[in-house]
Amino acid sequence: MATQQPDTGDKDLRQQCAKQAAQAKTVTGWIKSRFETCQKRPYDLVLRDTKGTTTLGRLWFDQWILGFAYDGSRRVDYIASIENIRVQPIPTEDATKWRLGQHFRTDIDASNSDPDPQVTEPGTKERDELLGVWDKTPQWSLTYTSPDKGPLFDQGNQQRVVATVFMDLTASSPNAAPFTGGTDNFHSNVRYDYAGKIAGKYKGTVFTQARVELVMSKKDPAVNESALHIYDALYHPERTFPSWVGKTVPGTKEPLHRQVDQTKIDKNQRKSISNRVLDGDAFYMRIMD
Repeated sequence: MATQQPDTGDKDLRQQCAKQAAQAKTVTGWIKSRFETCQKRPYDLVLRDTKGTTTLGRLWFDQWILGFAYDGSRRVDYIASIENIRVQPIPTEDATKWRLGQHFRTDIDASNSDPDPQVTEPGTKERDELLGVWDKTPQWSLTYTSPDKGPLFDQGNQQRVVATVFMDLTASSPNAAPFTGGTDNFHSNVRYDYAGKIAGKYKGTVFTQARVELVMSKKDPAVNESALHIYDALYHPERTFPSWVGKTVPGTKEPLHRQVDQTKIDKNQRKSISNRVLDGDAFYMRIMD
């Protein structure tokens, strides 16, 4: 386990995350971009005895998870913490013996990954501590990587590894019944790849649930003609060819997909007015006036 104090980037994400309270407290948290995600989840727990008949006290705290993926590295980092702990035990209950735990686990989606998908997990994936220990050291960090086999994209292997990182929360005391509401308390979908120069810095890791938008302005002289054509395709598809009743064009509700296969790119360029199915990263279009 590694403890970590937030640097400037961490602090910025925390501040932004706190302003997205409704989304930040969900299971997936607030996904700022393909490279940053966060969860801030407040808890108010009532601990009861093993029979479930007697209240032992209440426990309040905030759970934080900050996630960072990288363009250029097959790596994702999470900074987890339990903070702002407050307790209200009954007179006969010793709250110094109460514990909280964060337990991370990983699942690989082999069906959507390239051959032999692997994720290297951190040496420490669980932290179960007394409340006083969390108070003194609230933060800890975890790093997940995927083996880098070198450039194989020319052979059709982009080394895609599609995985989900889960976290389960536990709360316990010697006299309390087990807390059962913490399973899949947080989950984060990630993808590692090595798609070559066309993908940016050849390789990287992204949070796949991020909504990616390509924004263009009709007032920008550098792209205004392209923006107008895209605007017509998205909002007036009857002006595009071939045309038919009820035609829709992906880009607003249905995402577009970036193509990284050069053979398919060349084919699409030769047949630019045809309907086409593209694979790769999904993104949406937004045209500004």
